[in-house]
Amino acid sequence: MKKIFKIQLTIFCLLLLSCSTESNKSKELEDKPIVTFQDSLSYTMGINIGQNLPETEINRDLIIEGLNDSWNKEKPRINTQTRNEVLKSYNIRNSERNLSRSLSEKSKKLSKENKIAGQEFLDKNKNNEGIKFISNTQIQYKVVQEGLGQIPNFEDVVVVHYNGFLIDGTKFDSSYDRGEPATFALNRVIQGWQQTLQEMPVGSKWKVYIPENLGYGITGVIKDAKNEEYIIPPSSTLIFDIELINIVE
Repeated sequence: MKKIFKIQLTIFCLLLLSCSTESNKSKELEDKPIVTFQDSLSYTMGINIGQNLPETEINRDLIIEGLNDSWNKEKPRINTQTRNEVLKSYNIRNSERNLSRSLSEKSKKLSKENKIAGQEFLDKNKNNEGIKFISNTQIQYKVVQEGLGQIPNFEDVVVVHYNGFLIDGTKFDSSYDRGEPATFALNRVIQGWQQTLQEMPVGSKWKVYIPENLGYGITGVIKDAKNEEYIIPPSSTLIFDIELINIVE
């Protein structure tokens, strides 16, 4: 939440700066006196946040539109869930960029190899019989058993049985093996699960193929950091058997 707030505050300040033309800035803003504590605080916050603005990925016109929609209480063009997912994805990408700089050469090489192998796997798998795509994603799935129950939404808590595999067949996790289904809030799991389960009726069993960027990404899941051993290696495409048992009321 702190990261999301920081981004929202950053965007807000960028908007305030963007709403003035260059001529107005030189004539009005530079001549405006800084007198009160609030004046000094506002200017300082603007400088500090401005220094941390991303150099790319920002469309100032759309930032201004978003602020105007908020001030005028217009219905946003993007719903709350999607906005949260966008901010989460932005944070993940930034984290991955920072992590990639700190990865060892061994882990960087492994990440690159897994990205290539995963994409080749998905390109081939999509042509297999019964393979479908989750709407507007690269997530592939095959219906093993079609359920007729309710479909979860982003805020729901679900009860699920699952097996998790790497594309070489290695099983890295299984609620079936533990003998007890998993219960979790949908908004707390990887994006690939979030997007899949919001299409999946209760009672369904699907085999799901999740691209690395919607799984654990470049971080993977570490087993032994000292020896660079992973439960899920960096940039791994994942395969899951998912059985949606129930939505917790």
